[in-house]
Amino acid sequence: MIKLRLQFDERAIPGFLTQGSAGQFVELYEIFGFPEAITIVVPKSLPKDVYRPYTKAFGEKGKQVHLSSVSVPEIPTLSGITKLFNQLPLEGPAANRLLVLFGGGRFFNAVDYCIGLMRSPPHAIHLPTTLTAQIEFPFSRKSYLFSEKIPNLFKLQKVHREFLWGDVQVLQHLSENIFRTGLLALIRLAVILDRQLFLFIESKVQLLIQRDAGTLLQLIYKIYQVKKNILFPTELHVILEKWNTESLFGFWGIMKSQIPELTLYDLFIWENIWRWRYMLTAGEADQTDFKRVLNLLKTFHLLEAASGEVFVKFLQRLKSLPGVPLSGEVILPRSIGKVVVKTGLDENLFWQSLASVESYLS
Repeated sequence: MIKLRLQFDERAIPGFLTQGSAGQFVELYEIFGFPEAITIVVPKSLPKDVYRPYTKAFGEKGKQVHLSSVSVPEIPTLSGITKLFNQLPLEGPAANRLLVLFGGGRFFNAVDYCIGLMRSPPHAIHLPTTLTAQIEFPFSRKSYLFSEKIPNLFKLQKVHREFLWGDVQVLQHLSENIFRTGLLALIRLAVILDRQLFLFIESKVQLLIQRDAGTLLQLIYKIYQVKKNILFPTELHVILEKWNTESLFGFWGIMKSQIPELTLYDLFIWENIWRWRYMLTAGEADQTDFKRVLNLLKTFHLLEAASGEVFVKFLQRLKSLPGVPLSGEVILPRSIGKVVVKTGLDENLFWQSLASVESYLS
């Protein structure tokens, strides 16, 4: 499995509710394809001059624009949020159009709160099946299979309030073109909601990425490179289920070559480690495998202040395995410091983390 965590800088998205962003918003629709009619949901308190540029921009494209105003609760109580959702046009003709939620932080917070309640016990209430489809961008008729699967495809989970989860594993059955459309749509949805996006991609998609690591970069970067008010995410988490460090290095190399400012904050290789542990238990692993793990750790600097504790836990797991030679000299040669510092990591933070690890090993 490949997991990508795209973290959006909270300062990068000042808001889409500005007249200047209407043109950019329409440009993004041109990427995804326009629906024949669009429904825009706005709070009743939202000034008309805020959303008028959007209705005008879509109208100039010859599209029908429908406005649906709703009352937004001041305090996001369960009853208040329920009333909010009851106002949304989730049935009838409007449900087949795109539903764009505008209204600023208070409105988004209310929707987010409702989603959290509905996905968390004891309020285990399923969201309306078309809700996420309405928030999502439209798809061309060529992608009708993808559209039909939207209710099951985009699942909002209450893991953390600031996270948006998109489960796209069903895409393994679809064409690569539909996958690209869906990936861009998920990224765009995360931008709209100003949420971190986790993508769970496997099977055919993994093969696609391994065959052409640049493809994924192009897909992700395309949506940011022309948007001055949206920064490219600078945090990337990659997990490879398959034991293939070459693919990981190749993928990261392409990312780094295209976006020099991109830094790897953490490399979570737990899936790799558990696979390696199985190999070791089964007698299929040797020192070569162990050294590959160490090379990963040295190449992708895990030893940051925030990840030093994670690294210690990783060592604890390794130490519990039979026949694993753990020592500070073997795992953490001093030369790693020079490598890490060259990557731009704060030297003091690095040595603090290194000291905590060495303390555990001693």
